Amino acid sequence: MLSACASAPFQRERLKAADRFAVVGFELIRKGPIDASLGGLLSPTESGGFGKAAKVEKTEHASAVYRASLEGMNRSLGWKTLRYEELAKQPAYVAAHKERMSGFRSLPTIPEGFVIHHAGDLMDWGAVERMDEAQRARLAKDLKASALVLLSLQVEPLKEGLAGLVGGAKFKPQATLRLRVYAQDGKEILWDVSNLRGEAAEGDVKIVGGAENNRGVDALILEASRKTWPQLGERYRAEPSKN
Repeated sequence: MLSACASAPFQRERLKAADRFAVVGFELIRKGPIDASLGGLLSPTESGGFGKAAKVEKTEHASAVYRASLEGMNRSLGWKTLRYEELAKQPAYVAAHKERMSGFRSLPTIPEGFVIHHAGDLMDWGAVERMDEAQRARLAKDLKASALVLLSLQVEPLKEGLAGLVGGAKFKPQATLRLRVYAQDGKEILWDVSNLRGEAAEGDVKIVGGAENNRGVDALILEASRKTWPQLGERYRAEPSKN
């Protein structure tokens, strides 16, 4: 069942006409690091919360989720996206990242116990959203992009109880997607989707502490993020269009 809403008119034909999408803003919001006790499973050692500045980390896991998201867009929506390796070496993007992601910057408030994960040298949602129209238009022109995309994924690794394996727990993480597509002019929004929830992933994770444990949770979260794309593809085909 889809759970999404659009706050701007959906323009399918203009999206279909776009031949180069650049996902220029990305963030993964997920629970803080897990500890070795079942009672403290997925408890943060430090976190932001509503009314608190969010904690931010740059992680390889977020980069893996970003790359999987590009694949999901291409497959489920039929879009041609600019690869991370191409985007990150573009002088215009490098300059925008340096300007927008360094020094003092406003951070969002997020649910307590969650952490914002950044992927490589990518800007986050807020950095691009706070650009003015002319700056976004200039970035789109420099990247030769037909549209600029912002993507945020929030994953809740829901613990379901003890698993069959000794010292393990069963998880059903579920990802909620938010996506915005700006036209080449940097002003008009072609699609704005929020609160689209994918199907849950499911698996057992051995709780012994350490990196191996975290890798098990990471793999489930990556799978949960992948499950949002078929849902978005269904939304894309069913959404009433302005044009």
